[in-house]
Amino acid sequence: MAKASDADALRRRRLLGHAIRRARGSRTQAELAAALHVPQPSICKWEQGKPDLHYEQVHGLEVELGVPLGTLGLSSGYVSVHALILSPTPVTEFETDFMPEALGAVEAAARLGFPIRLMAEPMAVDRQGAGSYRWVVTILPKQ
Repeated sequence: MAKASDADALRRRRLLGHAIRRARGSRTQAELAAALHVPQPSICKWEQGKPDLHYEQVHGLEVELGVPLGTLGLSSGYVSVHALILSPTPVTEFETDFMPEALGAVEAAARLGFPIRLMAEPMAVDRQGAGSYRWVVTILPKQ
């Protein structure tokens, strides 16, 4: 595996910083920092592309900012769009906040013989670890 150049790594970190800033919208750095339980200067440094963030930090940012998982990685060049293109094009996708509705869609698609992908995207998690989820049912083409 080829090692990325320092210039490439710096470019990706800066793009990630810009993506964080765009996703933050009207929230202040202090508000985001408080929600993530990090010091405000950390948010400033992240947006400037100074440190390397690890996967859990990026995941936490995406969840807190309410963007689909993978958005920050894709917009900064850490995730290849080719990986998304090579996955089968869904026949349809169904989103709901209610698990019974998601399971109903899964059962209906399965009865018709369609492959299914079910994902739970966290929307909010309380301090005890309980949370609410957005359920995404992706119905894929028959093979």
